[in-house]
Amino acid sequence: MGSKKKSLMKTITWRLIAISIHLSVAYLFTKSVTDALGLVLAANLFSMLVYYVHERMWEKYYEKNEDKKGSKKTSILKTISWRLIAITIGLATAFYYTKSAIDSVELIVMAQIASTILYYCHERVWEWYEKKKLKHQLFLLLIRLKIRRGKKRA
Repeated sequence: MGSKKKSLMKTITWRLIAISIHLSVAYLFTKSVTDALGLVLAANLFSMLVYYVHERMWEKYYEKNEDKKGSKKTSILKTISWRLIAITIGLATAFYYTKSAIDSVELIVMAQIASTILYYCHERVWEWYEKKKLKHQLFLLLIRLKIRRGKKRA
């Protein structure tokens, strides 16, 4: 998958996971479907744009540091960098809706604990997918080579 296409696909899959988490937490906290939807919609529209930029920046880093791509350490660093950005966006959006710093922090803490764990899992699943795809491509290449060798011998 091309780098930009992969970034877009990762953005979409992560936003779907994040929206599910945030809707659940926002509803539990606000007890209002309207408030939960408004809060989540505002935060996620902005987050989607920022996440795409974040993903592109990491892809540029990987281009210069190919050996770091796919490592657990890099996944952890990438997770931390995104969580810090997401927390800032979440706090600003929650404060806009709640007008309370304490309520905003409580809401964000609940959402961020779940999001941090699931973001790391999301990152590892994508790495697994890339490795599996590469193994599949190598397998197909080996089959083609065997077929070509068989034709040359015949």
